[in-house]
Formats: sequence, structure tokens, C-alpha cells
Amino acid sequence: DSAHVLRLTGRAAALFSKGDMSEANEDLNGLIARYGHVAAFRVAQVYAWRGESNPAFEWLEKSVSQHEAALMYLKFDPLLRSLRNDPRFNVLLAKVNLPTTPLQ
Repeated sequence: DSAHVLRLTGRAAALFSKGDMSEANEDLNGLIARYGHVAAFRVAQVYAWRGESNPAFEWLEKSVSQHEAALMYLKFDPLLRSLRNDPRFNVLLAKVNLPTTPLQ
């Protein structure tokens, strides 16, 4: 269910920020196992928050394949902030037909 997906996403990111890597990894792995096939965007958010850009972009590509509506938040999602200066980010924006110009 969507509330559980969001809870796991937020918890995995918060636990990482808190420095509790064991539980953060457990929640991330649970998110992937249970929802990765339908909520790749949420997995990408956690990886981006952790500063792990390669898996974040891999999961964003899966999100594109899944045609997730959440992709509309790419440009302003705070969990994805660490990806915005990566050249792959503008490529991804273009792929989903979002403008590559900065938000005002």
C-alpha cells in the first residue's frame, strides 16, 4: 500500500541521516524487495539521499520504464537534490519531457 511505501522511504532516509546504517539498509532492502517492481522512484529517492548517485540513476531509469507518475517531481523533490548537478540528471529530464532550465 502507498502509505507503507512512503513510510519505508522516509524511514530508510531518516535512519541513514541518523547514522543507523544497519536499520537503514534493512528498510532500503525491504523497500526494494516489496515495492521495487512498482515504486522504483522511491528506491531512487533513498539512494540519492544517501549520496549514492549510480544506483539512484539506475532506479530512476527503472521508474521511467514503470511509467511512474512520481517522475513529475524530479525537478523539485528534496530527496533528489544530490543528483541535480550530475549531467545524467538533465538527460533524464529530457527523457521524460521535463524542461532542463532551472526552476525560478
